[in-house]
Amino acid sequence: MELSKNLQVGIIATRRPELLERTLRSFNENLFRHFNISASYANLDPAFGDAKCHKKAIDCIRYFLPNCKIREPEKPSFGGAVKWLWGEFQPGLALHLEDDWELMCNLYPDDVYSQLRKGFSAVSLCGNNRNWLHRRNYLYINEPRQKFPFIGKTKKPVLGTQPKFIEGGFANQISTLIDPEKDPEKQMLPNAGQKFSELLKSNRCGFLKKSGSRQYGVLRELGRDWRNRNNINKILRDGVSIWEKS
Repeated sequence: MELSKNLQVGIIATRRPELLERTLRSFNENLFRHFNISASYANLDPAFGDAKCHKKAIDCIRYFLPNCKIREPEKPSFGGAVKWLWGEFQPGLALHLEDDWELMCNLYPDDVYSQLRKGFSAVSLCGNNRNWLHRRNYLYINEPRQKFPFIGKTKKPVLGTQPKFIEGGFANQISTLIDPEKDPEKQMLPNAGQKFSELLKSNRCGFLKKSGSRQYGVLRELGRDWRNRNNINKILRDGVSIWEKS
């Protein structure tokens, strides 16, 4: 991909304005100012908070991304949110965000484009640090070999929905395959379907060459503490992620 400072920004959010504000402020200070934000999109699901929280979230998005195109569905759907958001991206560099991650360091165009080499169409902000890259230089899972010899495991590329840079045209292709009624994360695994698998083989997700933690990379996760404080658990039921208060 040709080096450019143009960047499309997309964010998946719910009615949690306090987390959204921390997320967008950290990205505004450490990333947005180093790029030219050419377009921005946000899906705000009516989950967790009330109408006042919804308005605060809208105001927060407008503060940091004044020209943002905001979708406000009547019912929350993680799959529907990702499908719509990635369907809006155009060819060129895009940034996919969720509303509960804090960026811990500055990121520049060179940090990203250096990793978008042949065979790579995404760069994760989560996982790996630079001392671990020699062991795992792209996002994959190990699966038992299905052909002879049945010894060892095979690396299968995956993508996921955690924060990442992604080529917009590739994201748009993925969006056409997403079932909005099911968890998009689970749909991006190798066993989810032949079309997904074929796309991921030649469009791997790499990692930044930046200092960071092995699990969360250059980000700090905010959502886990929020869920613990509010006694909320994530449950997968019939292929759909459901958030329930315990």
